[in-house]
Amino acid sequence: MLRTNIFSEATAIRATAMNEVTMLNAELDRCKAELRDLNAKMSSISCTQPVDMTAVEDVARRIRQIAERVEVLTRTILHGPQAGKQ
Repeated sequence: MLRTNIFSEATAIRATAMNEVTMLNAELDRCKAELRDLNAKMSSISCTQPVDMTAVEDVARRIRQIAERVEVLTRTILHGPQAGKQ
């Protein structure tokens, strides 16, 4: 009976870990897609004269937000789910 409970608990922990990894991968994929879009936007901004500084500032703000999300993801991967919430 004890062995069955330990096996069930291990299976549940493994399933939770896999779900977390899947969620982390999905978030990283979203970050990559946003960065690709922002790169394209920066390319189009840099081709205009005069350069639209408001658009550049918007891109910079969005990149900072993505960097913050990636930082949380990195902490979560390294230290577990509770680390990302600090």
